[in-house]
Amino acid sequence: MRLGFIGTGRVGLVLALCMERHGGHQVCGYDVSDRPRQILAGETPPPAEEGIAELLDGSRIGMLPSVADVVARSDLVMVCVQTPHPGGWTGSTPMEAPSDFDYSYLIQAVSAVGKAAAEQDKPITLVVVSTVLPGTCERELLPLCPPQVRLVYAPSLISLGTVARDFLEPEVVIVGCRDAADAQPYLQALPLPMWPLDRTCAMDFASAELAKMSYNLFTVAKQAVGATIARLADQCGADADKVAAVLSCGTRRLLSPMYLRAGMPAAGPCHPRDVSALAWLGEQAGGTAALPLCLAMDREDHARWLAGIVRREHERTGLPVLPLGAAYKPGTRITAGSAAMLVWQYAQDLADLVFDPMGALPEGLGPQIFFIGCAEPEFATYEWPPGSVVIDPFGYIPSREGVTLITPGRRRP
Repeated sequence: MRLGFIGTGRVGLVLALCMERHGGHQVCGYDVSDRPRQILAGETPPPAEEGIAELLDGSRIGMLPSVADVVARSDLVMVCVQTPHPGGWTGSTPMEAPSDFDYSYLIQAVSAVGKAAAEQDKPITLVVVSTVLPGTCERELLPLCPPQVRLVYAPSLISLGTVARDFLEPEVVIVGCRDAADAQPYLQALPLPMWPLDRTCAMDFASAELAKMSYNLFTVAKQAVGATIARLADQCGADADKVAAVLSCGTRRLLSPMYLRAGMPAAGPCHPRDVSALAWLGEQAGGTAALPLCLAMDREDHARWLAGIVRREHERTGLPVLPLGAAYKPGTRITAGSAAMLVWQYAQDLADLVFDPMGALPEGLGPQIFFIGCAEPEFATYEWPPGSVVIDPFGYIPSREGVTLITPGRRRP
């Protein structure tokens, strides 16, 4: 396959070299800087990237004078331009005010590819690798794509210094597209002949954009946990490395898919109170424990958000509200630390009764707003009164005709 790269800086050049060497593709590129051409020609040292010398050895990547030339010589074009913070902030100085990324370079690149494809009347698959916030592809990039261009969003989960290894041995392949067929040229071009299909995740643009950002968020969150342990250990005379060794053994709950699905706030007799106590410990020792405090506050915010959805539906429909499930987890009657009960603290004016599963719903019920506060399996079998609204934070209640099903945080067909 003939591949073109728009943006061959530190990331784009390494990806291009990987596609050439390990994918067996004919690769060309364009960059506003002459540095990539100088690197390929051996006139200037390459970036400090693991394995780049071997990738450069024998490379035949040609740097072309324009985006239009790249489009003319390519079947698939990958855009790897920067999307910096508007103020150029990278994190090496104190944090500035939060803001969206600067998409001017990306918009210019996608626009140039779209214009060239239209002028040449050439079908092309355009793969955007640059990091963007959710909504960017639909809002900013799709309007720049003429009928000849099929847009794909495929962010790479790489780290500078090990770009080649991270790209060639990915944990997961994220692909955002409008139609699964649009992604096939990119997937066929990847140098991953043995890559398991269950780790190639094709989805809509917004989900792919959020998946990339959430991967980085999760990485930062793990580092924040380690940093919090270090501060607390220093304050109370513990050993942070020994604590980390314990957490690293938690492969069933901690280092696994558990607790990642959308649902209710953290629950149980232990987790909420322990986080609150850690926040107190950090303050009492004269240090800081911002992460436990933020987690405790976020739990409250999540409960308020869910209560707000119930309130919105009550105001919209005028229907009475019946909360379902009071326990902190299915199969138990324990309500200590119950997230469902916390939600109802923020919506207690809407209902004075929480129905726990003891079989079927009470007979003779008319339309209600049902809120699933605990994912009891019985609830999935209920025959809801026609005209009801079912709010399911866990996403496990099946759709039923005549019933409005709301699954916060999830897209329903």
